[in-house]
Amino acid sequence: EITSRPYLEMTLKILRNVGISTNWEGNTIQILPDIQSEKSSQLTKFVVESDWSSASYFYSLAAIGREYINLKSFRQYSLQGDSVLKEIYWNFFGVNTISEAAENKISLLPEPYFDFPEKISLDMNDCPDIAQTLCVTATALNIPFTITGLQTLKVKETDRLLALKNELFKIGCIAEITDDSIKSVKFFAPNENISIETYNDHRMAMSFAPFCLVKELNIENEGVVEKSYPEFWEDLKKIAIEE
Repeated sequence: EITSRPYLEMTLKILRNVGISTNWEGNTIQILPDIQSEKSSQLTKFVVESDWSSASYFYSLAAIGREYINLKSFRQYSLQGDSVLKEIYWNFFGVNTISEAAENKISLLPEPYFDFPEKISLDMNDCPDIAQTLCVTATALNIPFTITGLQTLKVKETDRLLALKNELFKIGCIAEITDDSIKSVKFFAPNENISIETYNDHRMAMSFAPFCLVKELNIENEGVVEKSYPEFWEDLKKIAIEE
């Protein structure tokens, strides 16, 4: 079974946009660089969109804090698989995404009278990188969750399923994990002086940061965000979240 399929689709789409012929049948992908289309001679400018995985942390902040947030350099119709955030955070957390195409900007607008679901059930096989953020958001809002399709999380920067289970407990969620899933069992009031271990994993640091809107917490080894989002802590300051 192919995991994170949208990343492959995005790569092939970009190759085709610059004139490289590709073919995908079953589990075989062919790249044919000698067969180029007219697009290769016509393309003079290519704009790189911002990372939707990184946007997930601001969706979480909007969902928990119920305040709007503006993000730059995001397209309404994105090739990135993690742009499914728009649907997930609207369906389960009432965060609407308004796009301003002329400025490549999106606004995250929480619905003030949103009727939160009794539970969340999702297969995130195509977007496992945003699963940590989703679990923290659901915990902050006390919404029970069952997330499947997470088999690749065990072989990332750390065993993310085990790390997630351990750190969710610190913020008030008892969770159960399998080789490819995580499920909330019970929520409880967390203790004071919460310190989140990051396991040398950038996404552990950033996905737990939005919980600061519920309770003050310390993120250990905060410099781990350098791997994918060096300006993360500075960007949080722009929306009045201080270290």
